Amino acid sequence: MTRDPSSGRADASKAQRREPEASAPDAPQEDAPYKPATPGQRNDPLPKLIWFLGCHAGIGVAVGMIFVTAVYQMNISGLRDLLHASSEPLLPLFILYFSTALSFGSLNMGIAVMTLPWDPPPDDGRQDGPPPN
Repeated sequence: MTRDPSSGRADASKAQRREPEASAPDAPQEDAPYKPATPGQRNDPLPKLIWFLGCHAGIGVAVGMIFVTAVYQMNISGLRDLLHASSEPLLPLFILYFSTALSFGSLNMGIAVMTLPWDPPPDDGRQDGPPPN
């Protein structure tokens, strides 16, 4: 609503006559169902490579946590007995889980990056190397 400067009252007639603004053709409709973004779509907030690295890091962290759980449950090298005999077993267990998950996540990211396919060479007639003199 707009206010009339002389009377200070709101002018409701102008507010009711206001026409709806035209929306942009790419703007999402309010009543449209939510469609989650997949990697590579235009509305995806993360670039493809960040998504790629995050997925591989998550897989590596999960494998690292499964590994530590298996080592703990099988009592390899008496690790479970050693932790149960400790006065504060949660801190070493947290450090073991965190460091192993970080290592496995980094390792999986490194493997994923190093095994990415090479881009094809440009088809402009040039060969690799410095330009001729």
